[in-house]
Amino acid sequence: MEQLPPNAVAWGRDTRRASAAGWNGAASPASERSPLLAPSRPAGTNASYFSSGVDITEEPAHVVRRRPSTFSKEAWKAAIEEHRGESTWSQSLFNTVNVLIGVGLLADPLAFADAGWIFGTILLLFCCLVTNYTAKMLAAMMRQDRHSHTYADVLIRAYGGNYTPSLIYFLFLVELLTFSVATVELFADSMASLFPKIGAFVFKLISYGILLPTTFLPLRILSLTSLIGIMSSFVLLAVLITDGAVKHDAPGSLVQVMPTSVWPRWKRFPLSFGLLMSGFSGHAVVPSLYRDMAHPQHFGSMINVAYIIAFSTSLVFAVLGYLMFGNDVSSEITRDLAKTTGYPIVLNKLAVWMVALNPLVKYAIANKPLVQTFEHLLGLHHHHAPSSSPTSQQAPSASDPSDSVIATSNLSHLTPAISSAISSVPLTTPAQHAAHVAHQRRVRILRYTVFRPALTLLCVGIAIAIPQFDRVLAFLGSASAFVICVIGPVGAYLIVGKKREPGTLGSRKRRKSSVGAAGGRYGALVAQGSTKPAAPSPLNSSFEQSDLERHRISKAFEAGAAHDRGELVVQGAERVLCWVLLVVSVLLATVGTVWSFLPVEEAGLQ
Repeated sequence: MEQLPPNAVAWGRDTRRASAAGWNGAASPASERSPLLAPSRPAGTNASYFSSGVDITEEPAHVVRRRPSTFSKEAWKAAIEEHRGESTWSQSLFNTVNVLIGVGLLADPLAFADAGWIFGTILLLFCCLVTNYTAKMLAAMMRQDRHSHTYADVLIRAYGGNYTPSLIYFLFLVELLTFSVATVELFADSMASLFPKIGAFVFKLISYGILLPTTFLPLRILSLTSLIGIMSSFVLLAVLITDGAVKHDAPGSLVQVMPTSVWPRWKRFPLSFGLLMSGFSGHAVVPSLYRDMAHPQHFGSMINVAYIIAFSTSLVFAVLGYLMFGNDVSSEITRDLAKTTGYPIVLNKLAVWMVALNPLVKYAIANKPLVQTFEHLLGLHHHHAPSSSPTSQQAPSASDPSDSVIATSNLSHLTPAISSAISSVPLTTPAQHAAHVAHQRRVRILRYTVFRPALTLLCVGIAIAIPQFDRVLAFLGSASAFVICVIGPVGAYLIVGKKREPGTLGSRKRRKSSVGAAGGRYGALVAQGSTKPAAPSPLNSSFEQSDLERHRISKAFEAGAAHDRGELVVQGAERVLCWVLLVVSVLLATVGTVWSFLPVEEAGLQ
């Protein structure tokens, strides 16, 4: 049997064993048949490829193909998978809808009572369309910069400046903290209505032990719980319709509706801005969802479907709740259902249980980017093994999807696989590697035993200190959601999409990044398609690069180059629209935030 070079990747059962031996240092030294660009890996790193029990070269033994070099396989795999997650289209849809539907849904009837039929409908449609548009803005800016992984990364790279990161992180953390606090409030209030003798305070303490384990789950697992959360929202909607149809007298009936108003209650009208926007305050999670998609090119269609579902559900809830309870509707419609007589007891208890279940599956999804941002601020994500060469540049691990602008502000665009393949110098000594492993062990201990429990405890503490759910939602929508979901992305989009002259610094940087990324992909493709055995073999005809293979490489390079050189330019009508949205959103956010702290009349059944 032909002996393989130590860095070859072979196909078939027997040759896989030889390849594994080569990785472990047991194969013959490199010869004239060895690929020129072979990475030198530490023994511990090589062994880790096979200790996992997964054969990365698995393929049916009867398929005879050319042996690609280690460089070509690893570089091509890194070029394809570096920014690709594991969530499917449907899993991403479940996670997105789960964020949009639930927390702000219960306050939509109150928002319509404050804004009236005309302004309530207009504001709800405005919030839906604008946040859908800005979610696509974030995705477009992330496509321009492949190193951006979080919401903060996108805006920091767009705005720049010394104080911009601190301001963006502050707004980002306030938005996610407020959302997390609202989920704790909703769970405690719902359970207190089922068990009034215990009280909301005790249930807020109980929620800590329930919510904390969910923060350790990956998004692809949380998508299963997202489906449960979505189902609970629709079950609640079915209960609301059934209760309204069963009861024939007001209040709480769809047969004999309560008096409503076409025009707003002007003293409470500004509160409706935040109440309606809070239902669409998921943009801090959007970058995580985008990066976690297995096929991010389908993000646009996924987000459109998610917003159609969210808008339809919010509109139905707002209309039915407002008709059933009129201007006396409270901030949580389940309270009104519990206080009103004449409903089936089983249905009401089912509705409250559904509301209590929602926060349990929403908290972790909203908390994930919050945790990542805190970890970045504490330096838990950007420690890499030191290089033994002073000239070598260590890039962040492609396997860590949470590397952000903090960790990669001055790094090369090359992926770790490409960088290590080009250099034949070992990146670390055994002592440095051992120190790196020890550091990672300490990071894991700090992350999972100290930091995440403390952050969840902070959310519970704030929920205890501020028990008014409607005020929390109003602040979430006005002070946080308008800034995070509209003002921040639109401003960044205008900056990134500003048309530059061909000779300007920004234009040269973008062109350099585009050419580098396209060249990296082309190099990986050529390396994958050009390696051929030097000695004659009965299988040489199968190893030769066919015209079809060369055509595939050419097409892939052209497609990648076309994708990368597509510079984001915002001009004409779109630029005018962005400025209009920016001005309107600033006005709504300012007025709504001020009103959320004013002592206006309380809503709900007296």
